[in-house]
Amino acid sequence: MRTLGLLLFTFTAVASAEVTYTREISRMVQTKCQQCHRPNDVAPFALMSYDDVVTYGDDIKNSLTQKKMPPWKPVPGFNEFRDSYALSDADRATFVAWIDAGMPQGERQSVAAR
Repeated sequence: MRTLGLLLFTFTAVASAEVTYTREISRMVQTKCQQCHRPNDVAPFALMSYDDVVTYGDDIKNSLTQKKMPPWKPVPGFNEFRDSYALSDADRATFVAWIDAGMPQGERQSVAAR
């Protein structure tokens, strides 16, 4: 049992370390944040690049852990909405783990390759 626990811990640590901006986080930011977080829009700052996201990393983490962002008002379970800005708990955990891991950028070609 102890070996299984160690194996799961190791797998989780490795999986968290592999999350990068170019592979996972950029897609979340593009689909869930940039509708408002872009120049001259309703949000107080833009999140259009890796540097923008890193600059506001602590604020993003606080907003995600307090579930203040993204501000998706419809209550889950009453209907499904197309193009929801809501993040799943797994997405929130991935984003926060990436911030806690030092916000690695990853390989630049990862964005262009998809």
